[in-house]
Amino acid sequence: MVAYINSLPVELLQHIFILTQFRDLTFLAHAQVIENARMAAIVSHVCRRWRVAALGMLDLWIFVSDRRRDSLKSYIKRSSPLPLTLALTHSTLRSLRSKVTERVHHIVILLLQVAYTGKALPAVLNSNSLPNLRTFSISGRYTLLPVSRDPSTQAIAPHRNRFLALKNFRYTSINLLAIPTFPCLETVSADDVFLPMASILKPSASTLTHLTLGKMIIPPRQSTEKVELPVLRTLTLNSTCTVRIASWLRAPALVVLRLQKYTQKYLLGIAHTAADCKQDPLVTLSELIVQIYDGQNFKYWEESIADMFIAFPNVRRVRWDIPCRETVSRYGSRLDESVWMRLDDIAMRVNGEDVNAELLAAMRRPNAKDLVKPY
Repeated sequence: MVAYINSLPVELLQHIFILTQFRDLTFLAHAQVIENARMAAIVSHVCRRWRVAALGMLDLWIFVSDRRRDSLKSYIKRSSPLPLTLALTHSTLRSLRSKVTERVHHIVILLLQVAYTGKALPAVLNSNSLPNLRTFSISGRYTLLPVSRDPSTQAIAPHRNRFLALKNFRYTSINLLAIPTFPCLETVSADDVFLPMASILKPSASTLTHLTLGKMIIPPRQSTEKVELPVLRTLTLNSTCTVRIASWLRAPALVVLRLQKYTQKYLLGIAHTAADCKQDPLVTLSELIVQIYDGQNFKYWEESIADMFIAFPNVRRVRWDIPCRETVSRYGSRLDESVWMRLDDIAMRVNGEDVNAELLAAMRRPNAKDLVKPY
């Protein structure tokens, strides 16, 4: 087998190398960057032919991790001048910054894991040393991080708008005393964050197109404070139930709504979303995805189905993945011609199993066969 692979043209061999790495994701996980860096080292040590192919492929070496600290300089050199993706831990941030100085303008993705209180992260947030950074991911362990202070007054110095090229920002389990403000974000993903969401979203309100929120999110400080995101196209709520999103967030151009990763404990979040949107229907919404992992009592969710017909009147594509088979017929029987009149694509699963046949049997529409499609 190895002999056969060795006979392949270098270009095809390099294409195979690329397939061993995680790519084309807005937010790579820290572990994925580590694995990408590891795969580059592995394929370059199989044999001389593979090594020549690997070293001649700049794109293979763009993933840099502090897990391979001894090889850091070689990765940076082999990938030059392509954009870099860095996965670092808080403890190595300061020491590694000096080693990438010559390529700092090429860093476009930075993933940072924070394990303890320190000054490195606030220093990065307040710096202008990453002018071309496009994606920034911060994950921690509910760490309360200090911030820079004015030497004369000791007042908290707010994070400045240094990241003008930053488009994608993700943060998980982070508690900053000062709120980072990024003016041109297009994608935000947040979970287990103890910061008012309004303060984070408002600076990028005119550019934000994709927003993902987890189950632990803090609402605006004022109950009457609203945030309008005029160009938001996709909203994903992953078990979000601690705040009533639709009561303070307006998205007049929303196209896709994903209600994902819900369990019985958090089903009330779906009911709240439907009830709040019913008061101000999302008329532009064309795609609705609902995913519920487990549970037996679907009272809140089933009661919200009628609200969804009003809250999202113009949906065209619907996907449901739920754990309760009894809900299929009850839901399907409500899909008559008086609701979701623009619907042209619907599918349903129970615990990942296709139940379109049961859905079709329960639907009361003459064109039901044309509407029910593969998941």
